[in-house]
Amino acid sequence: MKIEESALELMKRYLKAVERYLPISKRADISREIESMIYDICEERYTEIEVDKQKMESVLVELGKPSKLAAKYKETRPLIGPELTPIFKLVVSVIVLITGFVSLINFAFAASSMTGPETGLYFLDLFGSVTGIVGTVFIVFYILERAIRNKSEIDFDDETWKIKDLPEIKDKTPGRSEVIAVLIFSVIIILALNLFTDRVGIYEFHDGGYNFTPILAADIYRILPLFSLRIAIGAVVGLPFIAGNGAVTGGSKNYYWRISQIGLNVFDIGIIILLFSRGFNSFFLSEGFSNAGFPGFVPVAEKLYVGILLILLVRCIITLVRNTLVILPKGRV
Repeated sequence: MKIEESALELMKRYLKAVERYLPISKRADISREIESMIYDICEERYTEIEVDKQKMESVLVELGKPSKLAAKYKETRPLIGPELTPIFKLVVSVIVLITGFVSLINFAFAASSMTGPETGLYFLDLFGSVTGIVGTVFIVFYILERAIRNKSEIDFDDETWKIKDLPEIKDKTPGRSEVIAVLIFSVIIILALNLFTDRVGIYEFHDGGYNFTPILAADIYRILPLFSLRIAIGAVVGLPFIAGNGAVTGGSKNYYWRISQIGLNVFDIGIIILLFSRGFNSFFLSEGFSNAGFPGFVPVAEKLYVGILLILLVRCIITLVRNTLVILPKGRV
């Protein structure tokens, strides 16, 4: 029996979809078992002919929806079954995003009057609130899992599932050229931060010369090592991808990359919260703008400072949530 490349690709996509609903500890073994079963079915039906994409599709359709097939291999009853899991994820994602966005808007307006400890307590309260909401939603779905007998009625896409719904197999890890470019760029940024920061300011050119007015406060130099460390770590985590495929095995590439990105996301959020808590005037000299003839720019700069940090914080939180969901047992790795 011979299987076309397109048919093999389709089978891999199906196995990937099934793996989303399997526990990490048994994912590889069960996936191999299902793969062997697919080969056996093809061998039995198409012994003398080549298995093309259409024939493989008919086999996979007969096996059924990936979540349903995965449920047959679970020895213990899940806290939330595969039918309710997509709805649970959707509800949690919407609630967390709305709660986080509203809280960050409130924080943006109050940040300038908060001290460092107050900022920390604010985010601790936010974390506690989000955790409580997620816990409440989890309990509701836990009860639904045991109260609803015929869950196929709420499995919205059960009847409409098609082969085209299978996930594409994409490499989510960086290429060697991309990592090398990041390394070079990171070295340049670190050098610029540590060697030329004192030259950041307002230049007024006249009569063949110029006047220089600094706009960065002394506190900015205290956090430069933190920025440099973040950039350096971001570059170093990509080194295994330069070393070649042997440095990180194929099966753990995405996992390693996602874990490293989660760590960097947490680092970024910490830096942004620090910048929020210290405020604009801790890192910029308002009198510098005034002395250079731009006193009206200070209020605008303060709003830009808060706005940019707010956008970065929201982006980091969304990325953190997305990467975390990906590496969960029912994630998309």
